[in-house]
Amino acid sequence: MGRKKQENKNPKTKKMDFQLNLNMKVQLLVGFLVPIFFVILVGVISSRRAEAGMVSNFEESARTAIETQMQYLDFGMAMVSADATQIKLDNELQSFVSGTYARDVTKASSIYRKYAANIKVRQRSNELIQAIYVIPKSGSNVMSTLESSVQSEDGYYEKWAATEEGQRIISEKNIAQWLGEPTSWTGRHSQMDELTGYKPENYVISYMSPFPNKAAVFVVDISTEAVRQSLEKIDTSDGSVLGFVTADGNELVIKDGAATEEFTFFGQDFFQDCLAKEELAGTEYITYEGQEYFYTFAKSVKTGAALGYLVPISHVTKGAESIKEITVVLVIVACIVAVAIGLLISLNISASMAGIIKRLKMVAEGDLTVCLKTKGRSEFSVLSKYIMNVITSMKGLIQQVEGIAMLVKDAAGSVEEVSAEIEESSQGIKMTLAEIDKGVSLQASDAQDCLTQMDSLSRKIEEIGGNVEQAASGSENTKKIVEKSIETMEALSGQTSATIEVTDKVKADIEELERKSMMIGGFVDTINDIAEETNLLSLNASIEAARAGEAGKGFAVVAEAIRKLADGSGQAASEINKVVEEIVKQTKDTVSTAVKAGEIVGEQALLVKHTTDEFRNIAESTGQMLEAIRQISGDIGSIDTQRQDTLDAVSSISAVAEETATASGEVYNISQKQMDVVEALKQASVELKKKMAELEEALGAFKTAEQ
Repeated sequence: MGRKKQENKNPKTKKMDFQLNLNMKVQLLVGFLVPIFFVILVGVISSRRAEAGMVSNFEESARTAIETQMQYLDFGMAMVSADATQIKLDNELQSFVSGTYARDVTKASSIYRKYAANIKVRQRSNELIQAIYVIPKSGSNVMSTLESSVQSEDGYYEKWAATEEGQRIISEKNIAQWLGEPTSWTGRHSQMDELTGYKPENYVISYMSPFPNKAAVFVVDISTEAVRQSLEKIDTSDGSVLGFVTADGNELVIKDGAATEEFTFFGQDFFQDCLAKEELAGTEYITYEGQEYFYTFAKSVKTGAALGYLVPISHVTKGAESIKEITVVLVIVACIVAVAIGLLISLNISASMAGIIKRLKMVAEGDLTVCLKTKGRSEFSVLSKYIMNVITSMKGLIQQVEGIAMLVKDAAGSVEEVSAEIEESSQGIKMTLAEIDKGVSLQASDAQDCLTQMDSLSRKIEEIGGNVEQAASGSENTKKIVEKSIETMEALSGQTSATIEVTDKVKADIEELERKSMMIGGFVDTINDIAEETNLLSLNASIEAARAGEAGKGFAVVAEAIRKLADGSGQAASEINKVVEEIVKQTKDTVSTAVKAGEIVGEQALLVKHTTDEFRNIAESTGQMLEAIRQISGDIGSIDTQRQDTLDAVSSISAVAEETATASGEVYNISQKQMDVVEALKQASVELKKKMAELEEALGAFKTAEQ
């Protein structure tokens, strides 16, 4: 048994052995270095994300700076274009350059001074403008903001217009490559510079547009210095290059904070590719001379010029590299500190554990008198305290076991004596139970016979109860039928009374009808009298009409009509009289019939009353009979309840008898087993004595303070 338990615990033991076989120092170092590993991981991820964030921010800021710079230049050049257009469209100036005022020197001089001053004001108001000059035809003076030493007094528009440059500008064939349409802006006007003696390095782009009357050209040079100062606001250190490139290839390039001619954008493939794109601004990464660069550009839809900005990737990620270096240094320092702290702690723990292990080994060998230091607040002090508690508890337990062992040894002797007494008593109980089993079996048989007879009596009582219930149900139905008949007879009596009242009413109405009919007869007599009088009047009228002759013909006709009406009335009165006589006759017959009906209804009312009284007597007798049946039913119910109680009691007696018989058999078997147990108890007491001797020998191996 002990070996099986040990085998079941083997997986856990192996796992614990694996954990304990690792050196404490190694465990602590691993415990400290695992977080350092995650710190390194966080540092790497953070530096990469910082680098990506810096690159993204630099890309956005560089693109924004270039676009903003181009917008600024476009704004200034848009003002130049607007001012030039306004001046060119001035009618007075157009007349001056065309030579209209050549003979009027005073007027021409006035206009010259006016517009010369105007263009100087405009040049000074826009910091981008280097110079403005108007070159008219020969015969008109040149207007210019240039020094007098580099300007000609007389116009030379014809000479310039004859040059290739002049033809291109005048014919609007000065087309920007990527715009695909004519523009008034050009990077260089070399042939005009030859005529004016002006230095081309002073301007980076120029606005050139002829007047509408083709009598002069308006030129505005954009200052190279002004554009350079504007571009220097963008960082060009660490090999970064920024360039302003015109549509015809003139460039202003700044590298490492200064203008340079060592690098050009216009001839580079990446620059030409960007010009070919539809986007006005964009960014991309390129490789130039084996080095990777970040490149951003912005184009002007007004001048056809473009800005290009080239930045080495090392410059973009310079901040991220410093973060990476700091992270590496901090991680190395953290590892050194972690290892030092781990070694210190492991040495301290090893010393404490060595003392505890030494004393636990003594305890394992049976020496319970060892003592561990429990002072201090460290975990090892707490562990020592609990180990001492365990040793103290074991010491007390062993002492208790020794005391109990003595008691058990004494008790084993007593058990052996008691076992013999129990064996003798069990033998007597066994014989007594055999006699009880016979008596219980006989009692169970008699109880079963009684149960059979009570069951037969129970069925007969149930049959009587059922018959009584049927009789009660029939009586109840008879009572309901009688009560319904009484209600019907009472309703019939009420109807008979109503019939008598109606018959009397009909009789009175018929008599009233007879009286009214007699009155109608009187009216008929009156009508007959009136008809006779009318006939007499008609006859007299006829006689008078005959006497009157022709004049009385109309009256005769009326008299004849009256006579006919009187005859008709008489006939109608006779008819009415006949009808009235028939009504009177019929009325008398009806009255006679109504009287007979009243007599019959009266007799019927007496019969209904007599029948109702008989039904009431039947109902009363039926109620008395129903009450008696209910009393019988109640008695039968009581008998049935007593019968059921008796039946249950007999069943219980029979069941108890059977259970008693069964129990007596079981008790007999138990007494037999008890005999076996007593025998085993005797053997166990002998074995217990042997084991107690072995226990005393084992306890002797422990060393306690009391010993």
